[in-house]
Amino acid sequence: MIYAIKLLLGLLAVLAVTFLPLRGHLARLLGAQNLSLWLKALIGATAIAFLAGRVELFMLLLAVLAWALGRPIQNDPGRTLALYLVLLLASPALKFTLEGLGDISSLIELNAPRVLSLALLLPMALTLQSRPRAPAPPIRAVLDLFVLLYFVSHVLNTETVFSVTNTARLLIGEGLDLALPYWVITRGLKPEDVRTVLGALAFSCVALAATALIEFAVSRHFYNPLQAVYGVQWQLSYALMRGDWLRSQATLPQPILLSFVLLYGVAALWTLAGRGQRRGLNLLLLALLAAGIVTTYSRGPWVGAMALAVLLWWMPRMGHGTLRTLCALVLVGLPVALLTDIGDEVFKGFKGIFGTSAADAGSIDYRHALLETAQALIAQSPWTGVPDYASHMMHLVQGEGIIDIVNAYLGITLSGGLLGLAAFLMPLLIGLHRRLMALRLGAIPEGRDADLALVALTLVVLVVLVTTSSFSVIPLLLMLLVALPPASGEDDPRRRRPGALR
Repeated sequence: MIYAIKLLLGLLAVLAVTFLPLRGHLARLLGAQNLSLWLKALIGATAIAFLAGRVELFMLLLAVLAWALGRPIQNDPGRTLALYLVLLLASPALKFTLEGLGDISSLIELNAPRVLSLALLLPMALTLQSRPRAPAPPIRAVLDLFVLLYFVSHVLNTETVFSVTNTARLLIGEGLDLALPYWVITRGLKPEDVRTVLGALAFSCVALAATALIEFAVSRHFYNPLQAVYGVQWQLSYALMRGDWLRSQATLPQPILLSFVLLYGVAALWTLAGRGQRRGLNLLLLALLAAGIVTTYSRGPWVGAMALAVLLWWMPRMGHGTLRTLCALVLVGLPVALLTDIGDEVFKGFKGIFGTSAADAGSIDYRHALLETAQALIAQSPWTGVPDYASHMMHLVQGEGIIDIVNAYLGITLSGGLLGLAAFLMPLLIGLHRRLMALRLGAIPEGRDADLALVALTLVVLVVLVTTSSFSVIPLLLMLLVALPPASGEDDPRRRRPGALR
């Protein structure tokens, strides 16, 4: 426990050095009330993580903290979701199984996302259910259908032992992870709430990036050692290195997850800064996020970050037709690259650029072997997936006995086939289409930057998913791209007025 206290004091010093000099600027950027609430959430969750000592106590204290901070804003879905995100990204990936009674050995696996869903999102969902709701745009019914299909497909493809208790446990878990956040976002949030949610992401990512930089500088993780303190393992027991350099990961289980989250922070901060205000301290914050991405030594997100920067600069200057053409090129080019020899050439190019050591080249070779093996397996059962596909991939076993499916599309197609992949992609494509329509219609011009940034982020994320599995916080972050209403105005004819991209 003394070691945990030392880590906590060091981390609190990092947060103090980061936020105290910037507090005035962040108050103007995020709102003074939001900043005060999120600082309390960040410090409270950090203290609980290092002082609780037992997983059950951590979960209980996190729930109490969420309830106490969320009670004054319980009628504000936007701020409630923002608080949920801040607490989630400030919490390590601890988890434990709630024991059952009698013949039921376990009830449910609890982790920070599920505890926060129960403490914050479930009460909000019950409140929203009792309120009268305005008519939904027709496209949301289509989105609901595909999200439901993905939810069912995900549950069926995850289930290995079909029994009443296993199925019920899985439905509850996936409901808390995916269905409940989707319901709250789509039924509770208004276009004006999008900036609040982006503010929470930007705030959390500044804290994560500062933590990552210190981890990189001192070559030591803050949260990884807590596995020994709690006596449980929630991530790799060893620190990942790139050559002689430690790969930062902050509260996330793996470095690539941290870089994935920080991409959201870049898009959020770019939006909040606004055109004409991306200078001075705002540029310093963007540089901090960029440095955080660099310290993860995750090559896919590196490329994604560079592409995101180009898109964020270029998209406000292009016409709507050019923007739609760009989206079409990405959506068509991605599967073509994966299914043809172009993908092989891309791997060779990455090996030439990033394969500066035997370990780097080996990592790229592993991804190439994974792609070839997965393609051969998928060809045997393309529509519904390959049962027990892992047994056919034992030659790809990595450290600590895992087969690392470092490609979300391959993992989803292996488990659910092309039908499962379609259920995964369609909500993202519908969300992208909604933003493009809102931008073309030009409703509420001052909100266009948020939709432009989220379109750019969606395109980048679709590419970065080639380099990582869809796990941990990734499904929730994808849900934000799907479910957040267009900041330029919902798809409602009463709000539309003529306009186009500049």
